[in-house]
Amino acid sequence: MNQTFDNYEVIVVDDCSTDSSPAVVESYAEKFGGRLILSQTEKNSGSGALPRNMGMCLSHGEYLAFLDNDDLITPTALEELYTLAKDYDTDVVYCEKHCKINADGSNMHIGSGADKNVKLVEVPTFESDNLDERIEKIIQGKYRVPQWRKFVRRS
Repeated sequence: MNQTFDNYEVIVVDDCSTDSSPAVVESYAEKFGGRLILSQTEKNSGSGALPRNMGMCLSHGEYLAFLDNDDLITPTALEELYTLAKDYDTDVVYCEKHCKINADGSNMHIGSGADKNVKLVEVPTFESDNLDERIEKIIQGKYRVPQWRKFVRRS
C-alpha cells in the first residue's frame, strides 16, 4: 500500500490457508479501490506454482511481480522496476540484492543469494538474444531463477 507507484493491482491467491488470511485480505479491499483481487484454490496445491498461475490468469497489468507471504518490498520498488523495464524496453528486470530480516527486525543480512560467485551490478546489464548462449548459462548455473526476484512482462 505504501508504493510510490500507484498504477498496480494486487492479486492474492489463498492456497487453502488455515488462518484468517482471506479475511485480512478482504479487510484491505476498500483501501485498494478495486485493485485488490482475492482468489482461492479448491484444495491445497502443495507448491506456489498453481497459485501463481491462477494469479497470472487474473492479472491485467503489463508486468508481473510475485511476492510470497514472507516477502517485503521497498516503497519505491515497483516504480523503480517499472521505470527500468520501460526505459530499456525489456521483458524481465531481475533483482540481485535481497535482505533477510528476522521477525523481530534484528539480524538484517543483505546479499545476493547462496551463490557467493554472483557479482552484484550497479547498472543494468543485458543478456544476449542468442538462445544457445542462454541455455549454456543455465547449464553453468549462471542464472538465479526465483520468481520473487523478477519483474516480468505479462505477455
